[in-house]
Amino acid sequence: MEMIKHPNIVDVRAVASVLGYPQPMHVVEILMPFFERGSITDALERGETFAPVSVHVFRLWR
Repeated sequence: MEMIKHPNIVDVRAVASVLGYPQPMHVVEILMPFFERGSITDALERGETFAPVSVHVFRLWR
C-alpha cells in the first residue's frame, strides 16, 4: 500500500490485528494520517456532498 500515491487515496501507515474479539470476528486496526476536517462520515453528518469525479481508465497492451 505504501507504493500507491494519489491525491484521492488516503495513505495507510500500518495495519494490525486486534485480539480479544470472539470468532468468527476478525478485527483490524488501520493507522492513517490525521485530517483536521475529519472522516467521510464526519463530512456526511455535517451535510457535505461529494461530486462525481472524472475517471480515466488506461489499458496497457503487451
